[in-house]
Amino acid sequence: MMKNQKGITLIALVITIIVLLILAGVSIAMLTGENGILKKATDSASASEVAAAKETAQLDVNAAMADYYDAKYVNPSSEASYENFAAYVTAKSITISDATQYSISGTTITLKVKDSDGTEITGTIGENGGITWSD
Repeated sequence: MMKNQKGITLIALVITIIVLLILAGVSIAMLTGENGILKKATDSASASEVAAAKETAQLDVNAAMADYYDAKYVNPSSEASYENFAAYVTAKSITISDATQYSISGTTITLKVKDSDGTEITGTIGENGGITWSD
């Protein structure tokens, strides 16, 4: 007499476990590692922080330039030369958030970003107030 057997075989169970282990290994490798999702997310956060700091520095320099030209036109005896602007920007106190710091010396801006790799970028203020960054 034949019995009607129900259930899975041991071979089917072992193959299923092996497939699940392979999928888990691939998932873990994609999550971590040199080109993993976590590494890319960390790099993107750092790049975003640097870009935000650059934009803040540019906005502050533009505000200083606007203040300088405002003072120049309020007091017509002063000249709007690049050297005068550089002196004006250097003398002006410029602040940034706790995450980043920057300082201005002459026409050179040093931007220090407090992130995992301690990024430091230098920029030069041009005659039109634009900043050229050396990445």
